[in-house]
Amino acid sequence: MKPWHFLPVLAFVAVSAGATFASQSMSFGDNNHFHYAYIEPGEDGTQVMSGTISDHLEDLARDSKQPVLWFERDGEEYVVRAPAYTNRAHTALLPVMDIGREQGKLGAKQGKLGVKQGSYGARMGALGARLGEISAREAVARMDGRDTEDFARERESIRADMEELRRAQQPLAQAQRDLGAQQRELGHKQREASKKAEAELQRILDDAIRTGAASRLAGSPDGNGFSTL
Repeated sequence: MKPWHFLPVLAFVAVSAGATFASQSMSFGDNNHFHYAYIEPGEDGTQVMSGTISDHLEDLARDSKQPVLWFERDGEEYVVRAPAYTNRAHTALLPVMDIGREQGKLGAKQGKLGVKQGSYGARMGALGARLGEISAREAVARMDGRDTEDFARERESIRADMEELRRAQQPLAQAQRDLGAQQRELGHKQREASKKAEAELQRILDDAIRTGAASRLAGSPDGNGFSTL
């Protein structure tokens, strides 16, 4: 089974291992009585979800051949497969998915900058260790009455290297701040998009229940798989 890959989006959910999606977006949501998941199976599929993860979701992901909706409202779980409703959900969630992809791109850029900053940090640490070593050797030399000018020159050379590294790090730090500001702005947009999507998904569930397109789920006796009531 292939691992999940993520569209990194700030969210209030945790993701279990072992599922089968090519990409995933996690939506904001503060409604403790309503959660949802929209699943597009397959190598190029995606998932958008909010709230907590149900034991049923991995089964749905594994068994579904077409887009499927999962809902939990007031402790009851439902699954909806009819294209009339999954198409509505896809349209409602497109802004959430698009923002998730943008956040993923920014996250990748932040990751690359982080690698560079880590490299600079490692070099700075190594130079700091050399300074400590020089100080120890200089102290011994003074106790022995030896000349310490070479230690002073070496120390100044290392400090110059450290200053050069500090200057090189400044543009990276600014770039990280700029990307962080963009992420915060996207996070705000995603919260707003998710609120609108959730309102539509509530309507979708109401319509699906009214027309009989929503099947209520119940766990099987051994806790594996699911059944409909």
